[in-house]
Amino acid sequence: MTAALTLALTLAFSDLPTLGTALRSGRTTSLVLTELFLGRLDRLGRKWRAVAAIDPEGAREDARSADALLSQGRDLGPLHGIPFAVKDILATRPPLPTSWGAAAFRDRQLGFDAEAVTRLRQAGAVLLGKLAMIELAGMLPFESFDASATGACRNPFDLDAWTGDSSSGPAAAVGGGLVPFAIASETRGSIVQPAAFCGAVGLRPTLCLVPSHGAMPVSQTVDRLGPMARHPGDCLRVLQAVADGPVEVAPPSGRPRIGLIAPDKGRDEPEVIANFELVAAALSSFAETVPAVVPDLPFEEVYQDIVVYEAKRSFRPLIADGTVARLSSPLARDGAYLAGPGDAARYHAALERRLELIEAWAAWASRFDALATTTSPKVAAPLDTTFSAYFGDDDHEPITTIGAVLGLPALTLPSGKGRRDLPTGVQFVGLPGDDARICKIAEQAFARLPRVLPPEANVT
Repeated sequence: MTAALTLALTLAFSDLPTLGTALRSGRTTSLVLTELFLGRLDRLGRKWRAVAAIDPEGAREDARSADALLSQGRDLGPLHGIPFAVKDILATRPPLPTSWGAAAFRDRQLGFDAEAVTRLRQAGAVLLGKLAMIELAGMLPFESFDASATGACRNPFDLDAWTGDSSSGPAAAVGGGLVPFAIASETRGSIVQPAAFCGAVGLRPTLCLVPSHGAMPVSQTVDRLGPMARHPGDCLRVLQAVADGPVEVAPPSGRPRIGLIAPDKGRDEPEVIANFELVAAALSSFAETVPAVVPDLPFEEVYQDIVVYEAKRSFRPLIADGTVARLSSPLARDGAYLAGPGDAARYHAALERRLELIEAWAAWASRFDALATTTSPKVAAPLDTTFSAYFGDDDHEPITTIGAVLGLPALTLPSGKGRRDLPTGVQFVGLPGDDARICKIAEQAFARLPRVLPPEANVT
């Protein structure tokens, strides 16, 4: 490997402080970084079907502006001059289209930036383009993994494997070193699961912490936007730039108490379980770890009653105008379970029950500084299988549904490798408002775990 290629790969997989130091020391420029990551998105991202659209000229212009400000002594903060990309669920001003992963919207221009994009631009970050996603956020049924305007997104650790859930492009791009960070979205699992499948770090923030203006709505009281990055600290820095209000970082107060939710040995893959046990051992070096058993409460039922009703409302116009009829997935073209009327009485009852669940969960979980559990019961699926054949009835760990319906923050980071040499993940879950706390705990764990990088052949 040449010295130039070694340097390029080092930068491609560096965390934000390392890139920021290189910028401020004059060892590189925002324009150099922008050209590096534009090239990787164009050369590798398109081959992996992780890219929806790139804006090279706009990115170069923003990078030159970022360099000019730094040369004048004007530093906008830790994201200044750092390239990034966003899931195509977020609105962006021209020339970037906003397709929501659907071929029907492939060339659609919305004419404005989502609020999260605006805030990142204001922080000096350089928008490179849009990243692929499952069509309409995967809320309608699909069996093959090519249910997207861009086709099946490929995993940087194995190009014959999927990336997982609707935030497919952000996971592949961050895990494969195509961007330093990306903004993704989640209703249930679409940040944490694909990040785990692709060896990235993904943060699902507390509900309502990040403004959703300009993002495609699925479930208005459940949807969230959050970052994927190379390091837990990077996710926290991005969150601080886009959040409504300050994200407090409390000073450490002794050894944190972490509740370990044991994997399901009848369900989770052996390698996933073994890697979680290694994480538990690493946690015990700086934290008090205790077994935790999740309360047996109707989280799934309440989640379904809320999300299905709200998704019916969000998708009604898309069904009526024929957009859904033009989706890639044949199973989705009639609107499936979102086509009928919603049960308003059941929905409002579920909202009330959710308040009760939040109160019960807080009473139980407040004894812990964080919970730790596996992110997904399996590694990423091969592209030559079907969704139901590989995942069965559910592709998520129970804590993912709990976190979705209760608005809990969660951060996933790589825990090692499993079958077919694909990454596994561990997630840290907190109470609402504990975003900084779980990031800091995850930082300590991250420092004690082996770094997970994709094969060199896939990233050069």
